[in-house]
Amino acid sequence: MLPQAIVRKLKELIHKEEWFPGGTALLLPNKSMVDACRTLIERTSINITDADEMSEEAVVIDTVRRFKGLERPVILLAFGSSEHFEHEYAYVGVSRASSHLVVAGTKQTLDWLGRAT
Repeated sequence: MLPQAIVRKLKELIHKEEWFPGGTALLLPNKSMVDACRTLIERTSINITDADEMSEEAVVIDTVRRFKGLERPVILLAFGSSEHFEHEYAYVGVSRASSHLVVAGTKQTLDWLGRAT
């Protein structure tokens, strides 16, 4: 459910709000969620890449851990559950956006994030 919701928001930002794909990153807690979101995005017209191959024409989709030290104007951050993140990675995830941050997760996870940051 979470991969569908965050990909839906990504499509809305790019297609309706006309955010530039090259300035956008989708950060996820683990490789399995990255793979699930990649599968959904590959069915669209949105170009994607990862943190190693960052491109001006593509949305970066990767784990928070691999994106550490990098930045994009727009970050979509998805939390599967609070046990997927240590405090350090919660901080890394929420501090990567220079203009716009979207955070998705369960109520429990978002409550945890509010207490952790």
